[in-house]
Amino acid sequence: MDPELTRIGGRRGHGYVWFIAGFAVIAAIELYGYFFGLPTDPRVVMLFDALLVGGALVQIRRVKSDPLAPLLRAARDDSDQTIERMLSRLVASGTHVISRIPGDGFELADVIVCDRVVVIVQRHSGPKPEQESLAVTFDASHQILLAGRVRGGDPVRQMRAQIAWLTNLLQQLTGERYPVRGALLFPGWRVAPMPLEMRRDVWLIEPRALPGFVAREPIRLSTTEVLEAVSQLRRFARSRALS
Repeated sequence: MDPELTRIGGRRGHGYVWFIAGFAVIAAIELYGYFFGLPTDPRVVMLFDALLVGGALVQIRRVKSDPLAPLLRAARDDSDQTIERMLSRLVASGTHVISRIPGDGFELADVIVCDRVVVIVQRHSGPKPEQESLAVTFDASHQILLAGRVRGGDPVRQMRAQIAWLTNLLQQLTGERYPVRGALLFPGWRVAPMPLEMRRDVWLIEPRALPGFVAREPIRLSTTEVLEAVSQLRRFARSRALS
């Protein structure tokens, strides 16, 4: 979803750049005539004005005719609210949540830490399905299918890279090796049971299923270890934000 919004915004941003460049050209023509005492030709200015007005009309038409951006924003906002409610319930039960941890070229949206496990929580970056019957499923090669279509990219590989990064970071910060899992949440989708080979470290689930997955993990960490991990991760996130 966010990459799609970025694409739409970038496409529209190009139009604004052309408008600014056009006005800069008009100003340059006027300044050149002023400083060098050359007569100005109003036809040149009128030509540039006509091009700018035409470009503005085209841009306005694109904005009005492109329904994707508002739909994506609405889906994103709803997804965020669903996940925030789920995280709030986890916090109320004693789980710690650290948000926006900067990584190496990426950002961990949320990381939950409890006495059972450390979990990276990311959300599916795409709109919700139009029909509630549509589901997230998996083919024989464990590719993710959204309503029967292969999802672009490789989110499982990306999540496993983030798990490895966070595992190493916690070991560097605390001297201990923490159990780290990854959860990719699909708000609004029905998610089919995952293959066992995938479930060992990455969970592709609905937001409401996350507390249950966490609860099924065995208790591994002491209170001291939990608080140390939380303190170190928050300190790391603050230091990265200031650098």
